[in-house]
Amino acid sequence: MSQKVDFKFVLFFDCPEKVMEGRILKRGESSGRSDDNPESIKKRFLTYLHSTVPIVNNYEANGKVVKVKKITSKD
Repeated sequence: MSQKVDFKFVLFFDCPEKVMEGRILKRGESSGRSDDNPESIKKRFLTYLHSTVPIVNNYEANGKVVKVKKITSKD
């Protein structure tokens, strides 16, 4: 991507898996999405770990990641 765009950083929202799962399941109560269920969520997390985390790690190694962490104790 650096050949096409000169970006300053990648914004990464650092959120625990358990929190994300809870939010997705809550969304599923009203969204009507058939993939907002525990089995589909598990598959999405595996895809994230295998496909996205290595990319984020690469950008982080190059000083291009700014992380936003959860700052409240709620959830």
